[in-house]
Amino acid sequence: MEELNAVVPGKGYLLRSRELIMEHLKRAGPGYHPVDLEELTPETFLSYLISLTDSKNSEFMKSYGGLRSALTQLFTQCEVAPSKAFLQKMKQVMTGLKNTSAKARGTKGTKLGVGKEPLPFEVYRAICTWLLEDGGTDCIFAHCFLIMTWNLMCRSRNTVNIRLEHIGWENDSMTVQFAHTKTDKVGKLAKFKRHIFANPAMPEICAVHAFGRFRLAFSGKNEGYLFEGAAQYDRFRKLLQRVVQEHSIEIIAMGVDPKNLGVHSIRKGAATYCSNGTTAGVSFSAVCVRAGWSIGGTVDRYIHHESAGDQVCGRTVAGLDVASFHFAASPPHFPIVGKSEEGSDTEEAATLLVCTEEDVAKSITAAFGSVPTLWLMFCRFALASLLFHREWMRKRLHKDSGLYNALIFRRHTIFDRAVSSTMICYPWNNDCKSGTIPALEDMAALFATEPVQVLLSSVRTKTGRVSRVRQNAWDTVGKALRKVTTSSAKSSTKSKLSSLSTGGATSRLKRKFLSNRRLF
Repeated sequence: MEELNAVVPGKGYLLRSRELIMEHLKRAGPGYHPVDLEELTPETFLSYLISLTDSKNSEFMKSYGGLRSALTQLFTQCEVAPSKAFLQKMKQVMTGLKNTSAKARGTKGTKLGVGKEPLPFEVYRAICTWLLEDGGTDCIFAHCFLIMTWNLMCRSRNTVNIRLEHIGWENDSMTVQFAHTKTDKVGKLAKFKRHIFANPAMPEICAVHAFGRFRLAFSGKNEGYLFEGAAQYDRFRKLLQRVVQEHSIEIIAMGVDPKNLGVHSIRKGAATYCSNGTTAGVSFSAVCVRAGWSIGGTVDRYIHHESAGDQVCGRTVAGLDVASFHFAASPPHFPIVGKSEEGSDTEEAATLLVCTEEDVAKSITAAFGSVPTLWLMFCRFALASLLFHREWMRKRLHKDSGLYNALIFRRHTIFDRAVSSTMICYPWNNDCKSGTIPALEDMAALFATEPVQVLLSSVRTKTGRVSRVRQNAWDTVGKALRKVTTSSAKSSTKSKLSSLSTGGATSRLKRKFLSNRRLF
């Protein structure tokens, strides 16, 4: 107190006083109590909270909870156990204060709710597009940071602490592990992998594509933090705020107040979209486990992380359409084809591959430089995603962008042969289909039938053009569909396929084939 009283009122008085108080609070421990906790009463603490109202007498409800947590932490640091009477009275005081705050907001017409609003998927996609089209190195960083935070549904602090050693590739998805989180400080869940999936239909929000662009702009580092620097959170916060302010009119047109958007809106928006953004949302427990929220004492002991639930969660939050077969799309990739017994290329290699495995390896080195063995598979998919969307990117890259003259986006280079080999697959022509839903498994079984395979064989994979399909081929598909629905398959499969047995459904199926010709 003597030091505090010694501060001369005037310019910088409040700042200096705050610094002194923080210095004493940081020194708190069993042998030093900056506040006499044994004499502290809930009424005294309530008086302090009420003093934090502004000139209009509006309550800062968000600050109340944070300050109460700070007081609890101070008790812990000083190793002082509050009495049961103190805790009970504190609970009553906080409940009454929150009730008063809610009534005040209703009476005065101030903002309802606490904290920032969830970031809607449409606004998230728009912000990603604006960052991508800007193309500056800061925006490349912000674009990757935003997409990683959204897909992981994590706190921004966890995104800042992602290490390159904890990023990998598993089957058809990118994986990220956290050493510890706010609710897992000892690292019990560190071994669990969070799966991040590509979205070939929306490259502006595709995590694999965003990470590939980030590696192109900030290459040469294979260990350490993904976002290296001392103040990466503040860097992202300022960039996000700038983009939101520059496009405030567009955001308002989407029905969102730009003032209510912040960094924490990303986590709120991702969890909201994943659980309630579609009519087939992911299970509540899967969302909570991925986001690192506690479900409750007993439930936490019995419901744990599992890859299947996390993979469905990963596909949904990636923006893949859960009501379409695109939900099961694989990431853009280079097909891996083995050798025949004689050592010559197989028939599949002759028809599908334009470049060899050696060409792919050279392309990875040319794009990303020397990469560790652990990253070879991941860089393979990142490169395939960049090349798959190369022409799409060329139309959107700003001339001042650092990537505009990158070798990978130029024509007549080593990458030309690799571009023609990039492709995506679906469950009916790809064994790797993690995170798909039962309805798509039934569709995969249907597409494995001979009539449908005959139809698919008419699609020219190399050029992406569809050859002329005979009308009776579609009649054959319709007959196959009707045959499946009248078979002795499971009743659930019957109900799902019966709606496809009509001529109208067959016609719609045909239009889907023709509108997505490159995807087969």
